[in-house]
Amino acid sequence: MNVHTTITFPTYLTLARLCAAPLILPPLFVLLLPLNYWLINYLLAVLFLVFGLTDFFDGFLARRYNQESSLGSMLDPIADKFLLHSALIGLLAAGKISFFWVLAFVCRDLCMMGLRQIAAEKKFSIPVSRWGKIRTVFVMLYIAIAIANPMKGAPLMDAPYWYGAEYGTLFFALLLNGWSLKRYYRYFTEQYAKHAQ
Repeated sequence: MNVHTTITFPTYLTLARLCAAPLILPPLFVLLLPLNYWLINYLLAVLFLVFGLTDFFDGFLARRYNQESSLGSMLDPIADKFLLHSALIGLLAAGKISFFWVLAFVCRDLCMMGLRQIAAEKKFSIPVSRWGKIRTVFVMLYIAIAIANPMKGAPLMDAPYWYGAEYGTLFFALLLNGWSLKRYYRYFTEQYAKHAQ
């Protein structure tokens, strides 16, 4: 890996996600989502997905053009959490998502932060796994559908496709939420035992 000392373009994308998402998304969600107008919902969902796509492009561009850096690697997971948590908090404040789902996603991420902190103190790291990346994709899909859904609060029979899409992605997001944390914890305990010797 070629470690750059200057800030590269992929790192700028990460910084943009880190700074802009919590400043832009929650206020827009709180102000506009209660209107429940389908065009506004769709535009906000697209905006969220654009922020989410920067997560793909910063990593892709860094690998493609050999611009990977220690700063980018450190900031990327933080920026992801800022994006997801700011969106979840905005949706909760707008009444578009249950408190329990927000708690499940946030607590999982707090557990991961704790594991990574302990791992760093023991001089080893916990790399991002494939299951962790898949979990992030499903959480983002769930959030995007929850934002776009103009039928929230309507009877189930009036919007079966919307509810099916929203709760279907929520089910898989929650499943992967627990499964990925279990695998991370297993890896952590194995590495902790080796480094404790």
